[in-house]
Amino acid sequence: MLKKISIVFIISTITITIIFPYLANLKNNFITKEERLKKFYPEGLMRGFFPSNESESIDKNTFNYFKKFSNQIYFSFDIPLDRYHVPLPEADTNSFQTLSQYLKWGDQYEQDKSRRQNIGLDKNHVYCGFQKIPNLNPSSLIYLGNGYLTDNKNTYFCDWQFKAKSDMIEPNILEKIDYALLGTKIARSGYYYPLIQLSNGIKPYKLILSNTITNGQNTYVDGQPLKTSYPYQLEYLSTFNPDEKIWQTESYTTDKENVYFKNEMLNLKYHPKLKSIPFDFEIYLFDPNTKTYFYKYHKIDYKNLKMVKNEDNHSFNPIFTYDKYLAYFNTKNLKLEKISKNPFIQSHHSLSPSVLSNNKNIYFFRKYHKDSSTIIMFFSERCSTTSEIRVLNNMPLSRWKKIADLKIQHPEYKSMSFQGTFWKYNNDFYYLPEIGSYQNSLFKVKKTKDVSKLLNHQFNYENAEKLLTDTKIFKPVRGMKFAKIQNINHFCFKSYFP
Repeated sequence: MLKKISIVFIISTITITIIFPYLANLKNNFITKEERLKKFYPEGLMRGFFPSNESESIDKNTFNYFKKFSNQIYFSFDIPLDRYHVPLPEADTNSFQTLSQYLKWGDQYEQDKSRRQNIGLDKNHVYCGFQKIPNLNPSSLIYLGNGYLTDNKNTYFCDWQFKAKSDMIEPNILEKIDYALLGTKIARSGYYYPLIQLSNGIKPYKLILSNTITNGQNTYVDGQPLKTSYPYQLEYLSTFNPDEKIWQTESYTTDKENVYFKNEMLNLKYHPKLKSIPFDFEIYLFDPNTKTYFYKYHKIDYKNLKMVKNEDNHSFNPIFTYDKYLAYFNTKNLKLEKISKNPFIQSHHSLSPSVLSNNKNIYFFRKYHKDSSTIIMFFSERCSTTSEIRVLNNMPLSRWKKIADLKIQHPEYKSMSFQGTFWKYNNDFYYLPEIGSYQNSLFKVKKTKDVSKLLNHQFNYENAEKLLTDTKIFKPVRGMKFAKIQNINHFCFKSYFP
């Protein structure tokens, strides 16, 4: 392993030594990023940080999106390492307020509140980020929810996710090399929030689902038009599990005739047995009548396909059996890819959602990601995600005995907990976490007095966390690598190191 790393490092060093002088000369022939992107800068843009003693947050509960500086209102985009402040030249500093202040949301946490911090208003105008919304009267403003705004004459959707106008420019070769080798961020500018005006109708608009609005004539999902003849029948699929790790607005909807993902109609007629499957913030659907799976609105058109793992705790991808193989659906090229032979043809049992058995061997999941994008410095960028299936050979299911369940809720944050099961195999003791362990799904446990207290429910969350993260007592099981799925998000040298 060390020899491999040394060879790669030597080759990289020689390459950099030879090529960089050439690139330095070549770079003079390119205009700078600032020159290339300057045309996207809004008028009056300010970069960097405001002096803290001279700027004032309009609403401290909105993470300083809107600020007052030198008797001028600015909108500050929430971009790490890139302070980007755009003035609102027509904004009235005395009457300006955030949507949160206007609606008197206060300090309570709500998903809609946290996402709509980019909306503000004064006595004359309503703003989506730094954009003045045309023909929208602030004195009769009604917030319908989920970014939809109306004054009962005109209705708009203000998105909460900003985009960059400069995304339309393809980075030049030097920017790509700088990014790959040095972690130099490829410049983006012209940040804005998509603002969409909805078509007017005879009746006023009404929010019918968390992200869906209709006036009977026109229906929109996240600001995009949805073609349906039965808008008031729209609902999320009844099989959706609200405890899954995905917002319900990312799930499927139906008008009891057709099925939709966002504003796209699936090639599928509705029936009550349809099953929505959220997985690692993605969404799948299973039709038991035809044994067919969908990813978002794409049909996974393969016969004899069955999802083996449909939880997102210890892998980034759901695993399918496909004939004699294990496979996963590549969401980038929208194809099924085989990863190994199928060990579950004869038998398939679950000790936990991430630990499986075929009566003879134990198969368990492990996941990790690489975030460094450079060989010589740290730069926080998601390079790749890796899911592994590992195996313990010759450990028959008949010798595994379940000892106890574990569930300890965080006293303050209800979404945080430790959940899992304890098992005994011969004289060895194992812990199989379902929630609370990001990377590993199988631990060998050293028997101690503290472990006995944990089993007898004598530990609070804080003490349980200290014990469960003690690798001398809870030691991750490595096993042998059986299969691997690596998704490359960006080219990074670190992705290719062990």
